[in-house]
Amino acid sequence: MKRLDGKAAPITGSARGTGKAFAEADIREGATVAIAEGLAPGEKKKIVGAGVPFDRMAKPEDLAGMAVFLASEEANYIVAQTYNVDGGQWMS
Repeated sequence: MKRLDGKAAPITGSARGTGKAFAEADIREGATVAIAEGLAPGEKKKIVGAGVPFDRMAKPEDLAGMAVFLASEEANYIVAQTYNVDGGQWMS
């Protein structure tokens, strides 16, 4: 049995780069993944990177801790929440 069998993983924000990396990892572990296309990668990088206090787009390792936690048993009572792992963009 795969670790994420029976879990759903909606990926918002990118069908390439970070979003694609998470989708591929989640699929390998058995999750059902939905990806929505958005802006072109270069266009998004300019728009998003400019508004982030860390002055860069997120890397997969920046998001890994939250993804692992949400896929774990410790998060089994968390429902319908959005977590902003965004380098402080939401606050700026």
